[in-house]
Amino acid sequence: MMYGRYREEEFSVNETYGIQTREEGLRITNDLSRLSLPHQRDVDYKRVAAMTNAQAKEEILKDEQNYVAVYQDFSLSLLDYIDAQTPYESHKQFKEFFNAPGVFDGLVNVLL
Repeated sequence: MMYGRYREEEFSVNETYGIQTREEGLRITNDLSRLSLPHQRDVDYKRVAAMTNAQAKEEILKDEQNYVAVYQDFSLSLLDYIDAQTPYESHKQFKEFFNAPGVFDGLVNVLL
């Protein structure tokens, strides 16, 4: 069932369905499609540690799949570090400092 004038104004022109979406929504969907679970990521960190800067740049930073995997691992490690802080006041300060996504993402990018 189609509502409104979709059939006569849209579907009848080329007989295909389409959706209207914003660029931001597509970007988020595209970014989320690259995320993986830890057991799905296969990054050999011992090999990465032995790489030269040029090799790491080529194989990690310029490869989208590897970059996203390493980024996720670094992000999870940073979150684990924050959660492990004691006393609670220190933990709370870290949480507040990294609450802004730009600060959190910026630190992870600098680490990479």
